[in-house]
Amino acid sequence: MNMGIPIRQNMLMESIPAESRARASAADSVSWNVFWAISMFFSGAWIREYGYGFCLVVTFSCYLVASILYYWFFRGHRKIESRR
Repeated sequence: MNMGIPIRQNMLMESIPAESRARASAADSVSWNVFWAISMFFSGAWIREYGYGFCLVVTFSCYLVASILYYWFFRGHRKIESRR
Protein backbone atom coordinates (compact mmCIF):
# COMPACT_ATOMS: atom_id res chain seq x y z
CA MET A 1 0.00 0.00 0.00
CA ASN A 2 2.66 2.51 0.95
CA MET A 3 4.71 1.79 -2.17
CA GLY A 4 1.73 2.47 -4.41
CA ILE A 5 0.81 5.87 -2.97
CA PRO A 6 3.61 7.84 -4.71
CA ILE A 7 2.83 6.14 -8.02
CA ARG A 8 -0.88 6.89 -7.68
CA GLN A 9 -0.19 10.50 -6.68
CA ASN A 10 2.20 10.98 -9.60
CA MET A 11 -0.32 9.58 -12.09
CA LEU A 12 -3.00 11.82 -10.62
CA MET A 13 -0.88 14.95 -10.94
CA GLU A 14 0.29 14.10 -14.47
CA SER A 15 -3.20 13.49 -15.80
CA ILE A 16 -4.84 16.61 -14.36
CA PRO A 17 -4.30 20.16 -15.65
CA ALA A 18 -2.16 22.38 -13.40
CA GLU A 19 -5.02 24.67 -12.41
CA SER A 20 -7.06 21.71 -11.04
CA ARG A 21 -4.28 19.88 -9.21
CA ALA A 22 -4.84 21.46 -5.78
CA ARG A 23 -8.54 20.57 -5.82
CA ALA A 24 -7.82 17.06 -7.07
CA SER A 25 -5.17 16.50 -4.41
CA ALA A 26 -7.54 17.72 -1.68
CA ALA A 27 -10.38 15.49 -2.95
CA ASP A 28 -7.98 12.55 -3.09
CA SER A 29 -6.83 13.16 0.48
CA VAL A 30 -10.35 13.58 1.84
CA SER A 31 -11.64 10.45 0.11
CA TRP A 32 -8.63 8.45 1.32
CA ASN A 33 -9.16 9.49 4.95
CA VAL A 34 -12.95 9.01 4.90
CA PHE A 35 -12.70 5.51 3.46
CA TRP A 36 -9.84 4.70 5.84
CA ALA A 37 -12.10 5.60 8.79
CA ILE A 38 -14.99 3.55 7.40
CA SER A 39 -12.75 0.54 6.84
CA MET A 40 -11.45 0.74 10.42
CA PHE A 41 -15.01 0.58 11.73
CA PHE A 42 -15.83 -2.55 9.73
CA SER A 43 -12.48 -4.27 10.21
CA GLY A 44 -12.70 -3.86 14.00
CA ALA A 45 -16.10 -5.53 13.99
CA TRP A 46 -14.87 -8.31 11.71
CA ILE A 47 -11.77 -8.97 13.84
CA ARG A 48 -13.93 -9.17 16.96
CA GLU A 49 -16.43 -11.50 15.26
CA TYR A 50 -14.28 -13.73 13.00
CA GLY A 51 -10.64 -13.19 14.01
CA TYR A 52 -7.65 -12.00 12.01
CA GLY A 53 -7.62 -14.79 9.41
CA PHE A 54 -10.86 -13.64 7.82
CA CYS A 55 -9.63 -10.04 7.64
CA LEU A 56 -6.38 -11.09 5.99
CA VAL A 57 -8.24 -13.06 3.31
CA VAL A 58 -10.56 -10.11 2.66
CA THR A 59 -7.56 -7.74 2.50
CA PHE A 60 -5.68 -10.00 0.09
CA SER A 61 -8.77 -10.29 -2.11
CA CYS A 62 -9.27 -6.52 -2.18
CA TYR A 63 -5.62 -5.90 -3.08
CA LEU A 64 -5.76 -8.50 -5.85
CA VAL A 65 -8.94 -7.06 -7.36
CA ALA A 66 -7.60 -3.48 -7.05
CA SER A 67 -4.33 -4.44 -8.75
CA ILE A 68 -6.13 -6.09 -11.64
CA LEU A 69 -8.51 -3.15 -12.06
CA TYR A 70 -5.63 -0.64 -11.85
CA TYR A 71 -3.83 -2.46 -14.63
CA TRP A 72 -7.01 -2.79 -16.67
CA PHE A 73 -8.00 0.89 -16.39
CA PHE A 74 -4.55 2.42 -16.88
CA ARG A 75 -2.84 0.06 -19.30
CA GLY A 76 -3.20 2.59 -22.14
CA HIS A 77 -2.49 5.67 -20.01
CA ARG A 78 -0.44 8.35 -21.66
CA LYS A 79 0.84 11.54 -20.15
CA ILE A 80 -1.35 14.51 -21.06
CA GLU A 81 0.79 17.33 -22.36
CA SER A 82 0.06 20.64 -20.71
CA ARG A 83 -0.85 23.56 -22.93
CA ARG A 84 1.19 26.66 -22.15
